[in-house]
Amino acid sequence: MAGATSGSNSFDAVTFFNASHVIGAAAPDNAKASSAPTDADNLTTTEMKVELRAMMLALQGYKDDTGEEGYNWPSLSKLVIMANQDYELALRETINSSIIAFSDDSGYAAGVSNPYFENMADIIINPYLGSDHDYLYMAALGDPVRMPFVYQERMPLEIRVLNDEASIVTNRGVLVACRDRCRFAYGEPRKMVRNALT
Repeated sequence: MAGATSGSNSFDAVTFFNASHVIGAAAPDNAKASSAPTDADNLTTTEMKVELRAMMLALQGYKDDTGEEGYNWPSLSKLVIMANQDYELALRETINSSIIAFSDDSGYAAGVSNPYFENMADIIINPYLGSDHDYLYMAALGDPVRMPFVYQERMPLEIRVLNDEASIVTNRGVLVACRDRCRFAYGEPRKMVRNALT
């Protein structure tokens, strides 16, 4: 989850979670800010619905390399949401409930049905994110998935075998030397969105 740090640049030289990606005619912003919940460490079910809806709209709105709509539609058949344990209660209530009885001042009537969010996504509670890691992550992993890994070869692989008599004596055997320069990174920011809860 280091995709927001400077050592985790994507193929377009900006960090993975960033508002400044440029992919062909697309400019996906996958680093969203929340709508300022009352308490970022203890979201209500109503606030969680607002956050998840904003993330879903972001994934649905990403465009392909030519600027056409619907880039992620085939992948939205399987969604995964990851968060730390602070958000588990609100997440499970929002995703796993057929009917939600709101006790907060949400404007919804008690016992309202939950067709949009029920079974929307699989939930991963990751304690390694830490309780101070106030983010929600949503990924579109359904088929067909565009292979998101990017391999850039900077210098082709070169293999040298030093098997002349002098090298064998000096190196106490045959020495095989390899040299290569490449960059291998996860480079498809349109398959995931991060929401910062502040």
